[in-house]
Amino acid sequence: MKETLHETQIFDAILINLYQILTWITERISKYFNQKEIEKIQLATEEAVVNIIKHGYKRKKGKIEIEFFSKEDLERILEMLGKEETL
Repeated sequence: MKETLHETQIFDAILINLYQILTWITERISKYFNQKEIEKIQLATEEAVVNIIKHGYKRKKGKIEIEFFSKEDLERILEMLGKEETL
């Protein structure tokens, strides 16, 4: 039977949470990817998170939802969705 996995985590969209976000992702992908691939995913994640916070939300409060799941064919997909909060 093929492994299936689905996890979602929501973080406040503030730069101080960047390390926590990268740690959460790394813990989930480390058994599926080699070190070089992990570093590429971390870099892409860091860039996406910073862009969401700096350019998407600007000075507004918001959330970043990160979803990690594998399909039956074990394809790994990370989706990052910014969700704006109304003040």
